[in-house]
Amino acid sequence: MKNRSDKPKLYINQEGSIQPKKQFPFLKCGVAFSPRLPLNLDPSNRPIVLTSVSIDTKKIINPAVLITYSSFVTSILREEAFNSLTFRLVRSCKKGSRKVLQEYPFRREFGSDTNVKEPVVYNFCDASPIKKSICTYTLELVSVQLSQRSMYDITNKSLTAQMYNKHDS
Repeated sequence: MKNRSDKPKLYINQEGSIQPKKQFPFLKCGVAFSPRLPLNLDPSNRPIVLTSVSIDTKKIINPAVLITYSSFVTSILREEAFNSLTFRLVRSCKKGSRKVLQEYPFRREFGSDTNVKEPVVYNFCDASPIKKSICTYTLELVSVQLSQRSMYDITNKSLTAQMYNKHDS
């Protein structure tokens, strides 16, 4: 004899149809932008948007979102030069305000001339996204400080959102 807990659990997917809960998590790929990167950027200036991804939490009862940003940062440094960058993850929802979720510093300094290309990956678990709303997560460049003889580039940018139902885990 089966009890109530043996019934399959269902959810409503993005298209509005009922599916078994095994469809979670789902992945949403974002958009990467190719802005002109500044040689200097102060936090009081307008941030440079690098990537964004939008998700719809309307049909999930208890959403949790894992945001993953990746890119390559190339640092071109000349004798005792440095690169100092700050990235910021922001969430903006239709039912809510803009919220800074996390800042990520990136600093490189070498005593001799060097060109280095490094992978950068940042993860953030948003355990409290705005429910029943469309939310956009944006990765911004908010601060750039370079020594006189250094340069940088940010390539192969990617931002993804994996949405889970917290009760599935």
